[in-house]
Amino acid sequence: MSKTYLSLLFLFLLLCQSCAIFNSGTAHIKYTHIKAKFDHIPYENKEKLGSLSFSVRNVQHPSLYPRYATTLSLDPSVHFDRQRFTTERTRLSAEGIEENYPEVRITRFSGFGNIKWTTHTPIGQFVLSGGLGVGANKIENSRELSSFRTRAIRKLDFHYIGFITDRIFLLFGPRIYKDQKEEAIFAFRIGYFWGAKENETGFLELIRVPRQMPVQIDVDQTPESSESDQD
Repeated sequence: MSKTYLSLLFLFLLLCQSCAIFNSGTAHIKYTHIKAKFDHIPYENKEKLGSLSFSVRNVQHPSLYPRYATTLSLDPSVHFDRQRFTTERTRLSAEGIEENYPEVRITRFSGFGNIKWTTHTPIGQFVLSGGLGVGANKIENSRELSSFRTRAIRKLDFHYIGFITDRIFLLFGPRIYKDQKEEAIFAFRIGYFWGAKENETGFLELIRVPRQMPVQIDVDQTPESSESDQD
């Protein structure tokens, strides 16, 4: 069975396990460095800084966890991005004029099943995750190339999540993608959490330490004592 079909099966099983599949969305502004080959010609992404992309994911809201906690979980994510690639290589045109190979544009929609190790602290969450998924790529240029391809993708990332309001959070850190090309990314993301904070989220949580929220005791409240009157 090919890597693409294995990735699809893994992602499908993970989605089936998730009740509330997604609870957050993020928009990204990132620094990206990509090297790729198209028809054996080496290319690099044209815009290193400022490429905009979007994703939906599952984020652990801090209200569900004590000040210090560690979790290991499986959860899905979906991503959309666009990139333009250029090369310094040249060729002869039909008129015999030397010219650069044409610019290549890629629009990618990808889905991942991720395993995440999350550490909750009073200053935010630190997350190390690895993912396996599938990317659907539309590849085109202004001249002769136009194709649609699906490929297995692997990713590894480390990021920080900090909530600045009850619903809005910041997420940033490095990430590496690997399919037919390798991408090194440092992304700054702003996100919105739309899930239910009072309930458990729908990701498949494997480990949580401590397992339960600590019991809160109000020292101002004391048990009422009943006194019996004596004659």
